[in-house]
Amino acid sequence: MRACIIANSPNFEEQAALWRASLADLVVVADGAIERIPATFAPHIVCGDMDSHEPRGHTRRFPTTEWVHRECQESNDLEKSIAVAMERGATDIDVVCAFGGRLDQTLMTFSVMERFHKEVPITLYHDGWEARLCGSEDATSSACALNLKSDAIVSLVVRSPVATVTISNVRWPLSQEPLRPGSRGLSNRSLGGVVTTTVHDGCVVVCWRTEDRADQKA
Repeated sequence: MRACIIANSPNFEEQAALWRASLADLVVVADGAIERIPATFAPHIVCGDMDSHEPRGHTRRFPTTEWVHRECQESNDLEKSIAVAMERGATDIDVVCAFGGRLDQTLMTFSVMERFHKEVPITLYHDGWEARLCGSEDATSSACALNLKSDAIVSLVVRSPVATVTISNVRWPLSQEPLRPGSRGLSNRSLGGVVTTTVHDGCVVVCWRTEDRADQKA
């Protein structure tokens, strides 16, 4: 089951959020993001510590929405929302409006993705870009196959001390080659068609632009 989590980015992208939500079986709004959702759209769940909005007015706006109140200060609202989506049976999660605002919160979003990637694949969407973590060691996804337009950017960002990676159908292919943290892997270019990245060891974030996907439109 695909879930879409709409996070509370200050750089909120309503069109992208509603588009991804329309493709999901379960839509979870992370706490304060409910302030940004149009009244014509009703999410399945709002989840968080409920300290970013006044719930009473929104319960009238969204009478069919379930409100999951979790006060724990040991996790942020995105982390709570992912946990709830998994509890409800999500097997694939999209997080929209994942970044923006404070640098520490942006970095924390990647940390949260790394925490959960062994349990469920998570794709981050923000400002026309998408990112998915691929990893070995019992990760839910050790490969990422993307149908990209010719000359599309695809970047690999290493998130472990070293990663052994294969990437094909790009200008600069790799075959079970070690990558270490640094700028190598940034801004590779698709030759057109399916670009496959396989992580044999370690963890890598694969990044690409939504507009460069040949198989879907934003």
